[in-house]
Amino acid sequence: MAEKKEAAVDSTRRLAEKVAEKADRIKYLVLIAIAVLIAAALGIGWARSSRAKREAAADNALFKAELDAIGKTPDEVLAIFGNIAAEYAGLPAAEQALVYQFAYQFYTGNIKEAEEPLRAHLKNYPASSLSPQIRLALGQTLLAQGDFDGAKRELEPLHNGPAKVMPEARLAYAQALEGEAELARGEPAEYNRRLELAREAYLDIVGQAQSRVSVWPQLVVQNADFSLLMVNDKLAGYEYRNLLRPPASAVDPAAPSSAGTETAVVGDAPAPDRSEAVEAPAEGEAGAVDATGDVRPPAPAAE
Repeated sequence: MAEKKEAAVDSTRRLAEKVAEKADRIKYLVLIAIAVLIAAALGIGWARSSRAKREAAADNALFKAELDAIGKTPDEVLAIFGNIAAEYAGLPAAEQALVYQFAYQFYTGNIKEAEEPLRAHLKNYPASSLSPQIRLALGQTLLAQGDFDGAKRELEPLHNGPAKVMPEARLAYAQALEGEAELARGEPAEYNRRLELAREAYLDIVGQAQSRVSVWPQLVVQNADFSLLMVNDKLAGYEYRNLLRPPASAVDPAAPSSAGTETAVVGDAPAPDRSEAVEAPAEGEAGAVDATGDVRPPAPAAE
């Protein structure tokens, strides 16, 4: 009986020792976890503080760059903002520097060069809130160069996308369709097919705008209305001068003029030729022509 009691006591003691050992391990693990959490919190706080300081430095550098760019040559301006974009990559100031580069290139007429900062922005800041506007600007830049297929590729994701850029993106997409139609002018069937696609796109804009008057920009609606009229006239057989490219006569003086053809050319009607000799009525007669070529009323009869 005594042996059984001793065995029970030993078993209880061993169990208590195991429980105590496990408790010590748990305490040790808890202490480690607490230490890790404290270190992580300190690290996050330091990183945030460091990023805040870096963002402040980037904002100050961008403001200084804006002042330094005044009065500089185009190459110097682009280099100033390029340095900001490279030194502070990943920060809002660097994004803004790329936007400045694009705007400067575009508004100084360097349309092709304006693509580079836009593509760099889309590559380096894919999750940026500015991405829809940047993609729209890239599509419009390609449209201005006559790269209608490239413009369509960039604008298609925005066609029914973010509300802030949707109206402008849909208008630019319709303009790209019309531009593709102009490139197929030499093939009447394909030309008309592509014009129909452009017409549907413009018609959709006008129809959508009528139900969303408060959110659709007036300029977008007016452009769509005007373009829809032009496309309808083209489909009816009228020929408009291509607004996206200069007329052939402006590029090659030897190119034949469209005046005098059977197709009506809107805006190209020749001015009346008054150089031919016209037998003028006698002085005082009705219909006498003065030096300016205007017809005068008959002179009053003498009393």
